[in-house]
Amino acid sequence: MNINKEERSEVFNELQETSNDVKNQIDEIMKSVREYNENWENRIEEEITDNENESPEDRIKRIEGICDRKEEIIRRNEIVKNKIKEGMMMLNKLKNIYQVINEIRYEDKEILSEQVDTIITKVMEAQQIRIDKLIEENKRRANRYKGELEDIRIEWESKRIEKTYPPKYQIEQLEE
Repeated sequence: MNINKEERSEVFNELQETSNDVKNQIDEIMKSVREYNENWENRIEEEITDNENESPEDRIKRIEGICDRKEEIIRRNEIVKNKIKEGMMMLNKLKNIYQVINEIRYEDKEILSEQVDTIITKVMEAQQIRIDKLIEENKRRANRYKGELEDIRIEWESKRIEKTYPPKYQIEQLEE
């Protein structure tokens, strides 16, 4: 993948924008669902009943009103459906961004691991030269200097970055 600084910045900006969009979308979905539920609770069971003393004109008007209210529930139902569909698309977009960031992180760790290994190797080479020089100057303290070198080696070895990564296909399976 090897991503440059500009592309990396672009991915993180896209993450920020998408996160903001998702937050707004959640608010819109909540509002739509709330409005839908209010309409549904008030009108879903509303049925057409016969009123004996009602004129045909009043009956028609009342039935048209019930029909309008049912159509309003249907309209709000469609709004909720569309908002949810948009939300799902945004979540997929967010998931894709997360996967790209995870790939960047994975590659960064590989690079850093190699760099840290090089640093440790260079430090240990320099320490070995320093200890060899000290031993030459004072052979009686050779064991002490070798012990010091071993302590330094243990300290630096502990700074190595773990290289046992799962294969990429396993990482992708874990992400799903």
